[in-house]
Amino acid sequence: MLITRADLASYRGVEAHEAGARRRGRGSERGIMNAHMRGTPGSTRATWPTAYLVTIAALTGCGLMIDTMALYVSIFATDSCGSTNPAPVCTPVGMLSVWALPWVGLGVAAAVSAGLGVWAWRRGRTPWVLLPVGVVLYVASLAGAWTIMTW
Repeated sequence: MLITRADLASYRGVEAHEAGARRRGRGSERGIMNAHMRGTPGSTRATWPTAYLVTIAALTGCGLMIDTMALYVSIFATDSCGSTNPAPVCTPVGMLSVWALPWVGLGVAAAVSAGLGVWAWRRGRTPWVLLPVGVVLYVASLAGAWTIMTW
């Protein structure tokens, strides 16, 4: 390899960096190191809890389908509204609550599950035990909408 005199200082710096990396057991062939690697490649920890976040995304997709069906059902909940039926779903606040609670609950559940999961993962704990927290929040929002609808 032919190195010009101007590049010699930077080349020596790369050699020194590479030699130091080899001493620490984190070297590579050309001095290119992955900043996220610790130890040997087989024992590295993932940068993000990817499987957990993908699971939350998949459950959120299922929640979107359930919310769509809940919206469809809630549209018919106002069929019995009239001056003789003062049900909570017949008021503007009741109708908006029935329509919005499942969607808001899904967003809050996804955000809380992802946030708590990443928080737990960064502290070296498993995020999977916090997944039911989001499920409980989402089911509570559906139960709240159903309660208003059938009251």
